[in-house]
Amino acid sequence: MSALFIKELGVYPPGALVELHNKERGIVIERAKQNSPPVVSAMYGPDRKPYSMPIKRRCDQAEYQIREAVPPR
Repeated sequence: MSALFIKELGVYPPGALVELHNKERGIVIERAKQNSPPVVSAMYGPDRKPYSMPIKRRCDQAEYQIREAVPPR
């Protein structure tokens, strides 16, 4: 059952809070499609300060790949 869930939504479904390889944190806004990574709206810089406006990051570039999910507080 979980394999079907992951197949449909991806490992990082929309709404998941994630950290990117460049240490930015953001929210997944588009799920991964076949042969393409998810899209993240980066909201916090590497220094953990919030951006004035979210920055859309395509996770197919090495520095913007998802490093890990961030647990909710």
